[in-house]
Amino acid sequence: MYLMKFLKKIPHSQEHLDFSLPIYVYANRKNAGDFLSARGVKTAVGIEGTDLLIEDNHLQVFLKHHGEKKAKMIIGGGGLLKDTFQPFWEMILSSKARYFIFGVGVCDIKTKGSLLPDEVFRNVILKAKAVYVRDSWTSSLIETKFGIKVHQILCPSILDIYSRFQCCQKRWPKQPRLLYVHHKKLIQLSNHSEYFVRDIVKNICTMNKFIFLEVDNICRNPDILLQQYIHADFIISTRLHGCVFSYALNKPFIAISADHKIDSFVHDYCNSSVLDINKLSLDSLNDIIHFGLSIPPRKDDFSLHLDTIKRAGETTQRLFRGA
Repeated sequence: MYLMKFLKKIPHSQEHLDFSLPIYVYANRKNAGDFLSARGVKTAVGIEGTDLLIEDNHLQVFLKHHGEKKAKMIIGGGGLLKDTFQPFWEMILSSKARYFIFGVGVCDIKTKGSLLPDEVFRNVILKAKAVYVRDSWTSSLIETKFGIKVHQILCPSILDIYSRFQCCQKRWPKQPRLLYVHHKKLIQLSNHSEYFVRDIVKNICTMNKFIFLEVDNICRNPDILLQQYIHADFIISTRLHGCVFSYALNKPFIAISADHKIDSFVHDYCNSSVLDINKLSLDSLNDIIHFGLSIPPRKDDFSLHLDTIKRAGETTQRLFRGA
């Protein structure tokens, strides 16, 4: 159920609203990383609720007319601890809404400042009823900057994907299918042409007689998108969730990093290789494909990380019902 449908069905009197149900807040539906992360959050928490999309700008209306003092929100996942979302967090902080942060992280671009201002960032963490972040870069940053320890869990999109898709390893075919997952804006912010990585990947496909495929994770139907990952033999990704989806499906991948969150995800959870975008060359990438491609990409502690998401969901559900 989406927010506008929800608002049409409920009376203006706050006395008739069911505040026992959460408002699930995330960025948008078009980005499969954001949407599947939010779906994983709901799976973990286990309470039906209403979706509120940040991009729709309905939050202010909701807080003003429908229970600012009583609204309880579960915010996540995705890279919401980013300067782009400063107006959203300031609106939350100025309200009396109670909120829980689940499965979010920073976006910390290597060539450009992209963090929330320190005062906003600190207050966002302090005011939350509970905080679960998706990687060690985010948790370490919060502890270093503010002296606050928060919980770390695997990106919740993995719980959703793993519960619905099983992907077994198969023999390397005569003509492997290479899926390139691109993020043109991030590549440009790293002072490269938007086609810098793509051109190298295409040249590698030509050299090795691979089949070249590409996606950007912006889609209407994420399940159709995931089928492209399933049918690929390995993935090269400049997007965090290209790496996350590959990991969830146990697909070999190579990460090209222009953001510290990508390095952190790979180092925290994977056997896979990560290559800094500024050290990327045709030879360096080709060497990893032939000598450093980890099959499978998961470390042995995968099931433990899944259990950690579930326990975080159970704890959030308990805290939510008591808030």
